[in-house]
Amino acid sequence: MTKIDFAIGASHRVQSAAEFAYKHAQQGGTLCVYSQDKKRLNFFSQLLWNIQEDAFVPHLPFDISLPENVIKNTSIWLTGGDLNHIYPHLKSDVCLLNLDIHVPSHYELFERVIEIVSEVEQDKALARTRWQEYKKNANHQLNSISVQQLLG
Repeated sequence: MTKIDFAIGASHRVQSAAEFAYKHAQQGGTLCVYSQDKKRLNFFSQLLWNIQEDAFVPHLPFDISLPENVIKNTSIWLTGGDLNHIYPHLKSDVCLLNLDIHVPSHYELFERVIEIVSEVEQDKALARTRWQEYKKNANHQLNSISVQQLLG
């Protein structure tokens, strides 16, 4: 069963995603950040570089040709690729952070999916559509939480 958390109330979706990724990595977690929009992934990456003045958050675009030890020791992966091909190379407890406007194919491979929703009306409308798409599969646990709860 995949647990899907919609964290609502973010002032900025990608900024909140970077804050979550930083916190998740600090706690030893692994995160796969998905978006087919390369500009969005690049912006997310820039936010991670600047999340705190003295912080380094290791993150890379996923590339299957990377050495296995790099793949296993990187906390945050950025991808817009086929999750079905990527997932087998990741740690088993990796969490999926969806920054795309659509539900990614093969998201159900992950135990947990995070969706961050901003207060922008267009973002909320797209999130409602994704919620309905996830809801079609009864094997998921859908939750609505506040972004503050997520960032805790």
